Amino acid sequence: MKSKTKPLITNINTLSALFDRLITERIKAFFFNKNKNFLQQKKQALIIKEIKSQISDTILYSIKNKKYDYLPEQRTFKYNSKKLIQQLEELTIADLNIGVADNKISDSIKANQKDDLLKNIKLSRLSLEKRAQLKNEIDKLFKKLIKIK
Repeated sequence: MKSKTKPLITNINTLSALFDRLITERIKAFFFNKNKNFLQQKKQALIIKEIKSQISDTILYSIKNKKYDYLPEQRTFKYNSKKLIQQLEELTIADLNIGVADNKISDSIKANQKDDLLKNIKLSRLSLEKRAQLKNEIDKLFKKLIKIK
């Protein structure tokens, strides 16, 4: 693993971004499997393997160096402190809601159902905001965890 001298950047290479990407890619793999698209599922397995490797590298580097420097995403809302695992579970649900809403948006457009379209756009938007909030909290909690002596 390369030396991390610069702070990690939210939505790019922070631990929460990697967790979020892993969840998203697992959801894609689920749908590829469900739709029997085995070629895409095989590609997903490689992507998932690499993301897991980057997660491991980030955690090990942070523990070894007792630091986790990152630039958090700036948001306009407050968030309350929860445990790391709880945040990961909520992040999974938010990502799943985004995937479900996006699939329903596509179906609503095809069927020209404007009421369903608006409802699913709202679900997607709220889930995207929740995801950003959760990712900020995950990085904040991990940073605190690394600094425990």
